[in-house]
Amino acid sequence: MSEFSQKLSELMAEKQVTAYQLESMGALKRTTISKYASGKSKPPDIKSLEELIRMLALGAEEAEELRKAYAITKTGEPIYYRRKHVEELLKAINNTNTVYPFDLHRHSSLVLKHDMECLSGRVSVVNVMGIILAMEAEKDNPVIRIIAQPEGNGELMSYLTTIAGTEENIRVEHIICIDNKSSCSDNAYNINVLKEIMPLIVSGTAYTPYYHYDDVKAHINSFSSFPTIIITSSYVMHISYNMNRAVVSGFDNFISMQKEMFSELKNNCDTYVQALPGPLDILSYYEKVVEGSDNIIPDFSVMPDPCLFPFLDEKIMREHARFDLPNIDTAVELLLDRVRRYREGMERKTETSFCTKEGFRRFMETGIITEIPAAYYNPFDPDDRLLMIKRMYRAMKKGIYKLKILDDKFNIKNISFACYNEYSMTYCYNHPAKGMLAFGFRERSTVNSIYDYFTTLEEQKLLLSDEETESFVCEILGEGI
Repeated sequence: MSEFSQKLSELMAEKQVTAYQLESMGALKRTTISKYASGKSKPPDIKSLEELIRMLALGAEEAEELRKAYAITKTGEPIYYRRKHVEELLKAINNTNTVYPFDLHRHSSLVLKHDMECLSGRVSVVNVMGIILAMEAEKDNPVIRIIAQPEGNGELMSYLTTIAGTEENIRVEHIICIDNKSSCSDNAYNINVLKEIMPLIVSGTAYTPYYHYDDVKAHINSFSSFPTIIITSSYVMHISYNMNRAVVSGFDNFISMQKEMFSELKNNCDTYVQALPGPLDILSYYEKVVEGSDNIIPDFSVMPDPCLFPFLDEKIMREHARFDLPNIDTAVELLLDRVRRYREGMERKTETSFCTKEGFRRFMETGIITEIPAAYYNPFDPDDRLLMIKRMYRAMKKGIYKLKILDDKFNIKNISFACYNEYSMTYCYNHPAKGMLAFGFRERSTVNSIYDYFTTLEEQKLLLSDEETESFVCEILGEGI
């Protein structure tokens, strides 16, 4: 029996109702209902499923259980749960905490009695770890090197996030193992890795994670003596898998050897995230992603407001660009060239833009678009806002631009991203103090999961219909259509 048929049979038994009795209560035949309950078939669409829910007179909780069972049966358990993990990831990165919870003790010092000492007890291990990290943060050119899985290292990740969020000149290098088996199932582990390191990524400091593929469960477990390694300029700390034991050394030769070994490992890794600190870096990354292709249109973009980049023009950009900023002339010229090629590309590949109603309205009120860092231009005036939306609407009617308005459950405010294919994504975060931070992601398993999630939103019934979307745009334009 399928997940759906089993749940349906349970509900019918609980309510002591047969397929024969149900037939008189709605549009479905008893033979159809019997096939659903036996697992020989399933409802062909959501409409049939909702009719069955109505006929059974299910309560809200029961109805949700049946809908979940239907979704699992329709897509398969791994795909269903992978999409749920992506939902949780999106919630986490949209609400990234920029208030750092740990108050690291400054001016602390660690004095070892010997070149190497052993620690026992989680409290002792965590305290010494905090002292070592805080001591490094106070140096002139601090560098922290980490080999650690984010999972199970909550204290370490919180310490690092605190330091990264409060120390401007610190550099953190982090080697992570990405599970080579996770992507074959629901990809929960790899998706969770991104969720755990996201606060560090968007801290605005020089945090660079590196990754390699391996069977995580095979070597990050109770049989791994010291899977977590912290290397600073003064100490090396090896920590057990459960953080109950650690070895700390301040021996210079040992520290040098550990740094060399870290460099060797890093050379065999790929960069998980590439920071894009300015508009020229962002444009350069875009060009690298589409290198060798005759089309620069992403497969889709997701942001609070619609993707309005292709509806800019030279007059609008030159009127609103902040020409008092360095390299802005070059950036404007590159943007103009990119807009031109973007429009040409839309004749060959339809632009797909996901946004929210709230974000759309906010653009009309503020004149600020998510795609370009707000520091580089003055807000677009009301006439230009209206002109850009008119151009977008015409492109929609022409069929070269698809606007997809997300269900109200999506609360996208400070983030945006674009997927150019199933393995390359750009991500932007509007930091409350540091402005827009942009990054490039190319770790295939996680990007592929995000790609699948958004390209199946229509199937998941998480979008407004095309008719509802057009009606909303017309409402925004009013008499200006």
